[in-house]
Amino acid sequence: MLLRSFPSDATVAVQSGTGAVRPGEPVSAGDGWRRIALDRRDRSLVLSAPGYRSRHVHIGPGDGLRVEERLERDQGPLILKHEMPTGAAPKGVAFLPDGTIAVTELRGRGLSVYGPDGHRRQVEIPPGGAGGFVELAVLPGRGEVWVSQMNTNSIHVLGTAGLGYRGTVYSGGSWPKVILPSPDERRLYVANWEGRSVGVVDTASRTLIGVIPVGGTPRGLAVTNGGRFLWVCLFDSGAVDIVDTRALTVVDRIERGLGAARHIVPSGDGSLVYLSDMLRGTVEIIDAASRQTVRTRRVGRNVNTIALSPDGRFLYVSERGPNNPESYLLKGSEFGRLFVLDAGTLETVQEIWGRHQPTGLAVRGDGRMVAATDFLDDNVALYEVRGSSER
Repeated sequence: MLLRSFPSDATVAVQSGTGAVRPGEPVSAGDGWRRIALDRRDRSLVLSAPGYRSRHVHIGPGDGLRVEERLERDQGPLILKHEMPTGAAPKGVAFLPDGTIAVTELRGRGLSVYGPDGHRRQVEIPPGGAGGFVELAVLPGRGEVWVSQMNTNSIHVLGTAGLGYRGTVYSGGSWPKVILPSPDERRLYVANWEGRSVGVVDTASRTLIGVIPVGGTPRGLAVTNGGRFLWVCLFDSGAVDIVDTRALTVVDRIERGLGAARHIVPSGDGSLVYLSDMLRGTVEIIDAASRQTVRTRRVGRNVNTIALSPDGRFLYVSERGPNNPESYLLKGSEFGRLFVLDAGTLETVQEIWGRHQPTGLAVRGDGRMVAATDFLDDNVALYEVRGSSER
């Protein structure tokens, strides 16, 4: 069989059906893969490495068996609780008010939804819809979940109770991705990727009330000053446009040099803004008043989504890892990673392996759970925050 482990130098032992364990003695097979000789009595592998928890991997018969597996760190705030299969190409993830978890499917028919027991059910959006679902926004005050669908230029509205379909709104442009409600939930802002604009939707009437042209390809969105300003990440240039939400026009631009500004979140008091740059592989802290960068940290390759813990202590970061040379839509030579950073200093608190292309991130409202999607492995991982139940 062939094994690729993360970390790559994990020690391998083979356990037979009788419980006997012997060293795996793997031989390199190139591109991070190692070949391990098995016989028909072997039932599992035991992977171990310093600083990680050992892991048992059950195996089946067959010379063509290929296994990729990760180990978990034995220290740090995040503890893996469950991994659950999703529909094709999971992107966004969100915790709903009733405790369920919803995951969008870029190449599926809507959402994968998980109850407290981890049982998965499918929700088609709208009934009969097919593909292109990207991000979610939960509006608890309205009892609604809004979901963007790129290939129909639409935003769909579901009720949080039962996720029943309520309606569809035109996004105001092509390929809507990130969606963000205003603090009072009266508006929803929509980043139209190919439309190079931000749509503004009245949530009560479910109508498009404005379209704001921006200076590039919009991705991440954040609001500051009680909703007065909307920050728009421009992925193609690395700049950030600042929109006056009263006038619905761009009033300032933060020029950051060459980059790919991807995701952006404000601190709890709104004094700071955290930004990820996929091209640079960085996370930075921007002072919201002066709009000047106060701290920058390179994290890794293809940094994606960021999420701040409710207490402002941790910044969670998904890092997609190196692309496959042929296409980023193919699995590469390494798993991606999740980072837990100190939100004040951006120093690493914990670094853990994800799977292929960790992308979506969400933190439960009480800060006790974190969910992360693996885009190319059709997987969502659920983590408990160590010690959170005691705070």
